[in-house]
Amino acid sequence: MTFLGYERNNANNGFLARAANGTFDPTFDPNIPGSQPLPFSNGALSAGLITNPVVTPFIEQGAAADLAQLYVTNGLFNAMFLPNPNNFFGIVLDNRGFSTYNALQVEVRRRFSKALGFQANYTWSKALGFGVQGAVDQLRQDFPEDINNLSIDKRRQLFDTPHAFKANVVYDLPFGDGRWFDPSNGLVDRLVSGWTLTSIVTIATGAPISINSSRGTFTPGASQVYSTLTTDEIRDLFGVFKTPNGIFFINPSVTGSDGRAVAPDGTAPFAGQVFFNAGPGDPGSLQPLQFNGPTIATWDASVIKNVPITERVSLQLRGEFFNVTNHPIFFISSQDINSPNFGQITQTLTSPRVVQLAAKITF
Repeated sequence: MTFLGYERNNANNGFLARAANGTFDPTFDPNIPGSQPLPFSNGALSAGLITNPVVTPFIEQGAAADLAQLYVTNGLFNAMFLPNPNNFFGIVLDNRGFSTYNALQVEVRRRFSKALGFQANYTWSKALGFGVQGAVDQLRQDFPEDINNLSIDKRRQLFDTPHAFKANVVYDLPFGDGRWFDPSNGLVDRLVSGWTLTSIVTIATGAPISINSSRGTFTPGASQVYSTLTTDEIRDLFGVFKTPNGIFFINPSVTGSDGRAVAPDGTAPFAGQVFFNAGPGDPGSLQPLQFNGPTIATWDASVIKNVPITERVSLQLRGEFFNVTNHPIFFISSQDINSPNFGQITQTLTSPRVVQLAAKITF
């Protein structure tokens, strides 16, 4: 039997013991139906320390890789885990990272003419790869699930934005000398002429996010989560849910009384549970970065008034409005189904509405 199989038997014994007497104990107990002998642990140095309070949590959580690391660093079972006893953990840096970016880009532009100028563009794209996560992270290390098969690590990149629309416009209001509304009264003309409106609008797909688990034996790139729902059904759970316990990016009905999206280890699923930790050595059914955070939508605008004073001197009054609609863009923080804060939103990526007034004299 492999070490992973023994670790599973350890956990099974512990859960049976908890059900029988309330205490998680991974040792074999012949008086508990289903409890299994553990020849690997019982015959090894210090019986694997499976009742040690440092070791027991790894068994309970199914963290086989972490348990193996603990054993090796403490001189237990080295021959089993280390083909080369002189090397426990090694990093080989190479250039096998890869990425692909494909996009359809469309742009409409009008040069400023007859009081109007604008630019609008739309991008439909897909960014996939391994080992390249972003412009500021080119030197980061990415650890593959299988060094001999990097293709299974191919996934969406953190900068993948399937849909992005951006537009800006400048418009001089048609009031004043020679315009659509040309008042004959000089005072009225000074009041209504020289006005300019500007806007910048951005609407884009939210950043890629995962529904993941901190448990398991795979690298952080793996999701390590199973779900009873389809991908579309999971997407239908996303939104903004305001509750007395906070704001959530996913329907809080999928969380238990402790705030986590999974029941405690060794217990039955709670009502409404749809996510599950994958077992040791299992990458799960959900993909990393499979979903998207809230849509990014921003609108900045300004109102400008140019007032001529003399032929060489003029006054410009500006009112600038950032985040005109005061619409927050939420930051998705806790995506780990084992976190008591799973699904909660505690931060925003945008500032509240800001109004800035300015005056400038040009001469």
